[in-house]
Amino acid sequence: MNTSIPNVVNQELRTCYETWLPTLNAQIDLCIQQCNWPKDQVSKVFTMSVDDAYLEVSPKIMFVGRETAGWHTYDSSDKVDNLMQHYVDVKDRNHNSPFWWFRKRFSDALGIGEQFRQATLWTNLCKIDVNKTKPTGRESFGQLSQLFITLLLEEIRITKPDVVLIMTTDGHYNWHLNNYDWIGNSCYDPHNLKPNSLHRQPLLSGKIEQLAVESVLPKHTYQIPHPNYLYKKGIADEVLNELTQQILAKATI
Repeated sequence: MNTSIPNVVNQELRTCYETWLPTLNAQIDLCIQQCNWPKDQVSKVFTMSVDDAYLEVSPKIMFVGRETAGWHTYDSSDKVDNLMQHYVDVKDRNHNSPFWWFRKRFSDALGIGEQFRQATLWTNLCKIDVNKTKPTGRESFGQLSQLFITLLLEEIRITKPDVVLIMTTDGHYNWHLNNYDWIGNSCYDPHNLKPNSLHRQPLLSGKIEQLAVESVLPKHTYQIPHPNYLYKKGIADEVLNELTQQILAKATI
């Protein structure tokens, strides 16, 4: 199966995913056993693929969601090329949900325009779903969640976005973000606790936080509630405007 791999960034992404996939699969298999996940309800591992349009656009935006809501069925024998192709097939479709509405409007506000599906990136804090929603489980899934943050940092390092927008304040994901060893780029170890190195700075409204880890995250890294919540509460416009003004107020991105 062909993917849009030829550009250099995709080649590096593929190498990264091929390195990490055996470790992720082993932990997913452990979760299936220990967390009683029905294997036929576990999704495939989520990977990105970078369109040439992203390489040419400015600013480069990475949207970070929670987890997928159905992503075909997990198979430990999946090849990275096939996983990356599935991302291409899905992202190029027309989607009608608050998550995609906000992505489009934010991209428009920063001058990306109609090609936002190709010219921005979308990844997730959790690279799988179970029965089309967030997986559950304690220690095993916690370890998997930490591995997913490590992979997210690899995705950021390779694709070099100017803006990273984390679009969830879910308690499970926030706990893992707050307890990850950002400086050491390593998973939370309950036997070797490290000081919290993720700095959070609320913006004026209190609905947006700017996240900072020196030399790890882009200076324009923000976290907002999921767009489902923003639209339900009628504050999507307020958050969009404040976020856009915060970014455009800077002389350079």
